[in-house]
Amino acid sequence: MAVANESLRAYRAIRSSLGDFELPPGRRIPVHVIAHRLGMSIKPVEDACDQLAAEGWTIPGTETAYFAWRPDENTIAGLYDCNRAIVMAAVDRQGPKSPGADPDRALIRDTRERLARRRLRHASLAASTGGLFAAIVASSGKRDLTELVHAANERLLYLRVVECQHISDTASQLIALCDLYLDGRWDELRQAIVRYHDQRRDLVPELYGTLAAQ
Repeated sequence: MAVANESLRAYRAIRSSLGDFELPPGRRIPVHVIAHRLGMSIKPVEDACDQLAAEGWTIPGTETAYFAWRPDENTIAGLYDCNRAIVMAAVDRQGPKSPGADPDRALIRDTRERLARRRLRHASLAASTGGLFAAIVASSGKRDLTELVHAANERLLYLRVVECQHISDTASQLIALCDLYLDGRWDELRQAIVRYHDQRRDLVPELYGTLAAQ
């Protein structure tokens, strides 16, 4: 039981570092340093890395080395395709309704105000992107799509930070998506979602090049 508890503690510590970009994609995970900091042996940390590898957060290397997840170009493109498909499916399931009929309207309005009010740092802008898409999908009332978009957001979070280095008008694009949703202009929203993802898909070689250089 003690070993299991230590593995869980190591898992949470590493997962937090991955989510906070302390361990960006491609960085070797300092297993010994983490074990020393947490006051435990190497084994629970390795077990945690194995679990994270099964979830796609780390990549096991040789000699018990682990690396933070680094996608290839096809994986990056696939992530954008999956996210677009999830969000489009949610919009398609909205059906005819008044613009204020869903409970997520307030969250989307708050996101729009935050984006318009101040210049967000890249990490905050990336989080706002994921939050906006999650709110749009949640408003469809389809739990399966909501679970899928949360998984996509986890994989895309760091890529969205990198996007901001290449796309200067991300905030204005998100504001436009908010406006289309809040106005109930579903056809235009569909078109804007396609354009949003197509632009990023065209940037995949550059995004991958940025990741590979880190």
